[in-house]
Amino acid sequence: MSKIKAVLGSLSDVEGVLGSFVITDQGGLLGSTMPAVFDADVFSEAGPRLARLIEASSALADGFKGCVLKFAEHRLFVREVSGAFLGVLLSAAASLPALRVATNLVARKLGPLVLEAPVAVAEERAPATDRSPAVVAPPSAPSVGTPSAPRPMFFRGHRVGG
Repeated sequence: MSKIKAVLGSLSDVEGVLGSFVITDQGGLLGSTMPAVFDADVFSEAGPRLARLIEASSALADGFKGCVLKFAEHRLFVREVSGAFLGVLLSAAASLPALRVATNLVARKLGPLVLEAPVAVAEERAPATDRSPAVVAPPSAPSVGTPSAPRPMFFRGHRVGG
């Protein structure tokens, strides 16, 4: 986890970056440079939702594996990296072209680290809580409370994806 965190730290060189993270599609936190208010519970909720967003965006454009979510004062840049998701929280004034260049470089370094991360994360995690099985489960294992059939996704009234 510390190696991933060190790689994520290089994104702070881009003006306007407030923090970054890497999570599995199940919501398991692999590394973060986000402010302390974003704890593991936030990521366990966000992981499956981000997975659906990326799946929907890739259904709309072939080969596209990312999106930018715009909020009033912030943006969240998300892209897929080796089956996990790299998220970058930035101010509204941040340069997206500069961020894309930086995330391309970071993604190359993160790829091998993400593939070996689930074992390392399970060993470094704090004592188990009620939600920890869903947080540390490998991407191939179903998480607690996940429905057996995927929910249909819609974009502008049209069904997208499988």
